[in-house]
Amino acid sequence: MKKVGLVSLIVFIVGLFLNLKAFAFPLYPSYQSIFFRNYEQFLNEDNTYDANGRPTITKGDIMWGVFYAQESLAPTDPTGEVGPIFWQPLQTELTGYFVMEVDSLTTINGVPAIIWKTPSQDPNNILDVDHGEVMKIYEDPAQNFDPMTAGKGLNTATDGTLLWTLTLASSDDGEEGYWYSFASSSIPDSGPVAEAYAGLNFTQDNDKWIAINDPNESFYDRTVEMWFNSEIFVLNDPLQVNAYDLDSPFIFGSNDPSVFHPVPEPATILLLGAGLFSLAAVVRKRTK
Repeated sequence: MKKVGLVSLIVFIVGLFLNLKAFAFPLYPSYQSIFFRNYEQFLNEDNTYDANGRPTITKGDIMWGVFYAQESLAPTDPTGEVGPIFWQPLQTELTGYFVMEVDSLTTINGVPAIIWKTPSQDPNNILDVDHGEVMKIYEDPAQNFDPMTAGKGLNTATDGTLLWTLTLASSDDGEEGYWYSFASSSIPDSGPVAEAYAGLNFTQDNDKWIAINDPNESFYDRTVEMWFNSEIFVLNDPLQVNAYDLDSPFIFGSNDPSVFHPVPEPATILLLGAGLFSLAAVVRKRTK
């Protein structure tokens, strides 16, 4: 009876812990990937166009966007593609905002590429660009994210509690981040626009994250605390790209996994251990 009572208590504590975690975004003590849906807008800062009247990407142009989390997988491999669903936005939503600026146009292994950097300005005055911020992620119990227009997308993506701030700058235990896209300087009329890779670092609580070399890319050989890849595609008529208006539709979208590796917390390890202990106890009892 005592063993059964102890097992029941442990199972109850673990169940209570998981139930509480369902109301907030949980960290799994292993590789963890979050699948984000992004909505992005390109600002043609110098009003340059190609022969067909399509906006062209040049040094100094800005891309900003909002996103929301669809699900989190854990445990997962470093590429972020596999693993059972660990979290879904049932009681809380995870949203974010980012800005990046074209640093240079180059080629990588013969393929046209865009190198992005920390923006010199934030068109929406949300990021502290002077301190290298490029992205903020928010947690919100309200399920109100609305990406149908840039204005609503921006407001509903940033109205929660700030959870994480990310930067291209170096972290305490990592190296300087990176962000680049395989794309031409002329925006196509339809279809895929770019294949992007990025590695960012958290600006706070750096002792909670493990810096790992991004297994998805080979151009930068650096360790970062969060890395992701994305396929960017046209959402609307690209001729509207330069018509920057808070009520205009977003122009590009992407769907990508962001991957990071939290440092396991003692409480999490204890609860996982308790869960394994209870499972072992039940198996032993059935064996007897």
